[in-house]
Amino acid sequence: MSLNMPTKPPSPASGLVRGHAFRLLPNSDLVSSLKDASQKAMINSNASSCFVMTAVGSLSDVTLRLASAPKKRKKQNTNNNQDNDELNGANDNTTATSSNDIRHWKDEKFEVVSLVGTFSMSSGFHLHMSISNATGETFGGHVMAGTIYTTMEIVLGTIDTVKFDRLVDDETGYRELVVTQEHESPKDETNTMGGEKEKTF
Repeated sequence: MSLNMPTKPPSPASGLVRGHAFRLLPNSDLVSSLKDASQKAMINSNASSCFVMTAVGSLSDVTLRLASAPKKRKKQNTNNNQDNDELNGANDNTTATSSNDIRHWKDEKFEVVSLVGTFSMSSGFHLHMSISNATGETFGGHVMAGTIYTTMEIVLGTIDTVKFDRLVDDETGYRELVVTQEHESPKDETNTMGGEKEKTF
């Protein structure tokens, strides 16, 4: 389907943000750990959207799909809950049409300079990352795989009353983010001590 993106900026969906902090240990799988943590964060906060607020750490094995690299569809995935554009080729360098499309650094050490992305309850996700090696050389692209070296300190955010979906856009050929403003849940009029909600001025 075509998402028919408007020519003028849409009105942003808004809601209260909750933070969810955790640390990944050495040899943890970055992508699967993030997906699992995002699902738990959304369930715990009764939210339908999640995003990376901040992350700092190091990796010893990384696979990135570089800018403008064509997406690969070696096999048809009938599970609509999987994000083919991010998962295909994650563990198979032969999916690239050239050596510059998908880069895999095995047994190299990198500092994570930046990690950003969004997650939906349907398990769709979109992650970008920048990494820096021992000489300061930096690479960036779509996150396809990664293994934690020493640590990864992550804070995820969920947004109340905002829903993230990922639907295929005919114009781009990718599953793009669709943001929906949900109805607000009933406001809690009591505080955690069971008394009347404290007024603010």
